[in-house]
Amino acid sequence: MPADGSTATIIQMAVPRWPICALAIVATFASTGPGSAPLASAGEPTDEWVQTSPDSVMDAESFEELAALADEQPVEQSTGDGFFASVTLGDGFNAFAGALRHYGDYNIHLVSWNEGNIEIYRDELQQVANEINAHNGLSIKVAAGTFAPPANWNSFNIPVGEIWVVIKTATPCGNLTDGRLGCGGVRGSAVIEGLNRWTSGIVWLSPTLSTQCDQPVIGHEIGHALGLDHYNSNYPAVVGVKQLMAESTNCATPSSFQSGDLNGVRWGAEPTPSNDSIAAAAAVCPGDSTVSASTWFATMEVGELAHAGAGPRRSVWFRYVPRPEQHGFTATISTRNDGIDDFNTVLAVYSGATPLIPVASNDDFAGLGTPSQLSFPIDVAQIYWVAVDGSGFARGETDVVFDLPTLADDLVPLCAPARVLDTRVGGSTIDGAHVGAGQIAAGGTYALPIAGRARIPANAASVVLNVTVVSASAYGFMTVFPCGEPRPTASNLNFFAGDVIGNAVFARIGTAQSVCFFSSRATHLVVDVSAYFPGGDALLSLNAPARLLETRVGAVYQTIDHEEEGFGPVAAGATYELDIYGRDNDTDLGFLDDAVTVVLNVTAIRPAAAGFVTVFPCGEDRPNASNLNFVADDVIPNAVLARVSAAGKVCLFSSKSTHLIVDVSGYFPNTDAFVPLLVPERMLDTRSPAASGATVDGRHVDVGRIAGGTTYTLPIAGRAGVPANAATLVVNVTALQPSAAGFVTVFACGQDKPNASSLNFFAGDVIPNLVVVRVGAGGNVCIYTTAELGLIVDVSGYFL
Repeated sequence: MPADGSTATIIQMAVPRWPICALAIVATFASTGPGSAPLASAGEPTDEWVQTSPDSVMDAESFEELAALADEQPVEQSTGDGFFASVTLGDGFNAFAGALRHYGDYNIHLVSWNEGNIEIYRDELQQVANEINAHNGLSIKVAAGTFAPPANWNSFNIPVGEIWVVIKTATPCGNLTDGRLGCGGVRGSAVIEGLNRWTSGIVWLSPTLSTQCDQPVIGHEIGHALGLDHYNSNYPAVVGVKQLMAESTNCATPSSFQSGDLNGVRWGAEPTPSNDSIAAAAAVCPGDSTVSASTWFATMEVGELAHAGAGPRRSVWFRYVPRPEQHGFTATISTRNDGIDDFNTVLAVYSGATPLIPVASNDDFAGLGTPSQLSFPIDVAQIYWVAVDGSGFARGETDVVFDLPTLADDLVPLCAPARVLDTRVGGSTIDGAHVGAGQIAAGGTYALPIAGRARIPANAASVVLNVTVVSASAYGFMTVFPCGEPRPTASNLNFFAGDVIGNAVFARIGTAQSVCFFSSRATHLVVDVSAYFPGGDALLSLNAPARLLETRVGAVYQTIDHEEEGFGPVAAGATYELDIYGRDNDTDLGFLDDAVTVVLNVTAIRPAAAGFVTVFPCGEDRPNASNLNFVADDVIPNAVLARVSAAGKVCLFSSKSTHLIVDVSGYFPNTDAFVPLLVPERMLDTRSPAASGATVDGRHVDVGRIAGGTTYTLPIAGRAGVPANAATLVVNVTALQPSAAGFVTVFACGQDKPNASSLNFFAGDVIPNLVVVRVGAGGNVCIYTTAELGLIVDVSGYFL
């Protein structure tokens, strides 16, 4: 890097110039004049290195790997987080085009050589390490003592996590003469946490390096060893200050890393874990669970307390909010080696609105070795914060096991939906059982054991399922009912040949702890479970679903009591008032008169045109929400939890003429457990107002289509009558015109995305599904989609 005001000419090797440039330091006040930088002299290692600028290199093998990655991993940028400025790659810290990041934690080794005493630079190296560590939460350490050089400078390897610093004239950048004061670069790369990363580096310093220049030169070359590039001279400053990684310096200012440089160092270690900060603490399932915690590239929180008597370094965080029935019992939390990046862990638990009050901590629990374990009594009035860290500077990945008291809630959501049946060959389930059995035969019934699997207790009364038909052989229907009971004349899912379509089902568990699935046609079947009811006090499930409405005409089209049947399609723009109360008529439905909320399956049959159905309590204004979307001539169902009006009615509005079928499978007799909203409320609509997009509070509207392979974070708790302490939500999720066939998975933010689907679709579909989902970190629900689409989310109620 020439001194400011010089006219030094930079000459580089003819190598490809995707952003893999690094920088050169040429301090002209120590030079007799500008000149070209010679390549390595005879006998020096020219075959193992690629020179990427006058003072930076990388080993040839990594260079070839970088070339292969250049088109696969596009240049990224730092967007800023309130502490670091937002700086675009190219504005001051190109990390070799962003194709590779760095290892994150390094030991700097001072290598002895006969051209100078490397120990004189220990303080400067320590200052560089301190600057990086203070601003980025990384661990750069200067090792004690000096180390012997390699026997052959032409062929040597630097271990992972090391940066060597040596005083030497002959380097792969050429001889450090004519004012050339340093050379640096990366030496190796490896795949870590799924990303290609630089893993080691080296710095050569000129024997003529003066005390006036030693600090900026050393810092600059360490930047190269981390993979940083030269500051782009087209931009005179980043956030108003010239950077250390600029192409020239006057050796007096700057003498340390600046904002853009520090962003580059931090970017090189990112992405940080999603629960790196307290504010983004992952929600802990209120029941027993095991989650993965990775502290790779985590950063230290400002003001974070010490864990187990040692200072924090790279904690990741979890947030546990106990349920009332857990008060006074004991929670036990432990880490476990799982053979993947295991490390010496430290556990700590704090309480308070923020983690201020130490509760318990542990490092190396007796009998476990390096894993940790702690226990504490539960106070339901507290929020608990769990920090997972490493002992000393250890980092890696561990399983965190939460052993929590048994829940006795009216509804118990699973930590995440779990797959319990997949008849396809090559499919998978949570426990490896009931997978790959092949299609259910036409007219066949599959008895699926559910209680006792996927953390559902053996005495569970009912479960919340998502049932998906895959590649049906012909037009038909699926009926879900408790095993041991007669199959009812009701359907939970209707499908066409080749369909991939799902529906939510509240199913009572029958004999042998099983739920039965009857299919009128041969089809594959996928079943995911998201929650269960421990007893019958909250959800009162019928012995079998019962038909309450059947608009089709014909002797076979009947309701359970022969009321409200055979009168023809509901007209476009009309609202049908469906009686819920008073439907006994010598049947077993008299107890519906106690229902506050009913569990319905609503099916549109052969609509005249594309449209939607909205279900709401009669007597209330029709809400801006939909429960069922259809296209012309469709046969499509959806589950609905519908509040019953004081007069015992539920209203169904249809935007287009269509036949309707309504089956009831259970009900809630009060609002102690499930609390229905007065009417369903729209929480997300990605469409613009011009395209009818609107939400209840004007938030999360007109956000544009969601990209495939991404996850949308949607706040719901604390909005539109849903309290901040809501534990579980009942939402209707609608996919709008996906770009390709795929699926949506809805899950609690803070949990890993599960192997489950909430909604399946084809390209161009407009299709909904009911989802029961646990509230995640920050009161948010996460929605992952495999294909680009628009989304609508309506909430109809919640469980506390």
